[in-house]
Amino acid sequence: MKLSVISDGHFRLDGGAMFGVVPKVIWERKAPADEQNRIRLAAASILVEIKGKKILIDTGMGDKWSKKERTIFAIEQPPTLVESLARRGITPDEIDYVILTHLHFDHSGGGTRRDDDGMLVPSFPNARYVVQKREWYAATHPHDRNRASYREENFRPLEAAGLLDIIDGDVEVMKGIRCRLSGGHSVGHQIILLEGREGVACHLGDECPTRAHLPGPWVMGYDLDPLRAMQQKTRYSEEGQELGWVMIAAHDPEQPFFRLSRNEKGRLVGKALEEKTLEL
Repeated sequence: MKLSVISDGHFRLDGGAMFGVVPKVIWERKAPADEQNRIRLAAASILVEIKGKKILIDTGMGDKWSKKERTIFAIEQPPTLVESLARRGITPDEIDYVILTHLHFDHSGGGTRRDDDGMLVPSFPNARYVVQKREWYAATHPHDRNRASYREENFRPLEAAGLLDIIDGDVEVMKGIRCRLSGGHSVGHQIILLEGREGVACHLGDECPTRAHLPGPWVMGYDLDPLRAMQQKTRYSEEGQELGWVMIAAHDPEQPFFRLSRNEKGRLVGKALEEKTLEL
């Protein structure tokens, strides 16, 4: 199993919202804010190559944003996801699966695009898009608390094209790739376990968006169920440290791949790996 970081650029979100109840004087030591209190985040997809198949985990922000929205989120593109794949000699038609940890715009945005006629179409026409049943319901029946996070342009075209695989709970998509329903950040959020011959990687999605979010109480104001998000992050991080997993925090602005250890106080700390392509 080969894992590669595929960039869809960078963007910025409010630092206070990203760190919830943690005071700015503390979180800003790890994530400096700009003059609008925004912190820089990666919009990274993970390409998994196994047994001749190519799988993407999440699709970043996409490029369907207006000029005003690009300013609000300080979107830094190029590269887009498709451009980053092209640099590796991979075309959109070659992607077999797209696994979405959840359907918020910064994870599902690159899954659709506008064609030459301005119509919304899937970015990866031969891929099956894997989404949790609860997440699909949440995205298609939003309420005032989560409405701003879901944009129908990112997922309705997948339904229209018949490319959706809606799963319910813990599912092995293919040998070595397991989806684990976690909840927490969103109702149908899922964590992805990647099991190779020589090791395991754990994609935490937005249960732990950056390495700075490793401490238990450092959860986002965006989390619908912050206590559950904290519990899931702690559960998988502790297991990952004990078993030597590679952990993946795809919003980390520098490097999503890291390993865990404990410091002199027994607290979990993450050390970034140097490589942006790994073999398991």
